Amino acid sequence: MLQSSSISEWVILKLLLCFYLVFLVLAETGNAQVNMPTHEQLNLHGTENTCKRGFRRLDNQCIPIIVPKNAQLNFQGDGWDCRRGFSKLRNQFIPIIVPKNAKLNYKGDGWVCEQGFGRMGSYCIRMTSQEAEQQRIRRRTELAPSRIESQENQLDNERINLSEVSKNCDVYRYDENYGELDCNDYKFDEFERNCEAYFSHEDEVEGEIECQGSDYKSFERLCTVLMYSDDYGEVEC
Repeated sequence: MLQSSSISEWVILKLLLCFYLVFLVLAETGNAQVNMPTHEQLNLHGTENTCKRGFRRLDNQCIPIIVPKNAQLNFQGDGWDCRRGFSKLRNQFIPIIVPKNAKLNYKGDGWVCEQGFGRMGSYCIRMTSQEAEQQRIRRRTELAPSRIESQENQLDNERINLSEVSKNCDVYRYDENYGELDCNDYKFDEFERNCEAYFSHEDEVEGEIECQGSDYKSFERLCTVLMYSDDYGEVEC
C-alpha cells in the first residue's frame, strides 16, 4: 500500500514538473512576442525577424518604403515598381503614350502594335495582307520555344495542356470586339469564366485571349483566336 502511494506521489510530481516547464515555455514565447520590434515579424520558418511588407531594413531597423507617385510596392513588398502604363524617366514615372492601333505590351512598360499593324516610328500603320501573314508566321516562330516550356498549366487542381485547350475550346463572338469561350470539358470551367476573346476591329478575323488573374498569363501569351465564320472561331495554342 505504501509502495502504491509512493508511486502515485512520484507520478504527481512528474506531472507538476511538466506543467511547470510548459508554463516557462509559454511565458518565454509571450515575452518574445511582446518584445518583437515594431514593423517586424517572424519569417516563414519562425527562425528570425524580417521587415513587414512595405518596410525595408536600414541599420537594424525597419523603416517605411517611400513609394513615388505612379509607382507601387513590388511583389515581395520590399521595394517598388512602376505602375502598369508608366515608365521611369530619371526619378519620375511618366505615363506611356499609346498611339492609335496600339496597346500596352505584356509587361505594361511600353506598347506594341495591334495585330495587322506594323510599327513605323511612333505610329502603327495597317499592313498589307501579305505583311500581316508574314508577321503571324514570325510571331508563331518566336513563340515556339515558349510553347514547349509552358505546355502545362495548373488550374483548379487540374493540369491543363495547351494543346488540350486548342482541341476542346471554341469561341462564340457575341459583338464586334469580344467573344466568349466554349469548352466541352468541365476541367476548363475556370478558364471559361476568367478568359475571353478580344478583337481589335469589327473585320478582324484573328483575335487574342484576355484573362483576369496571373494564373492565365501563359494562355494570353501563347494562345490566339482564328474565326472560321462570322460567329464562331477556334483557339490555337
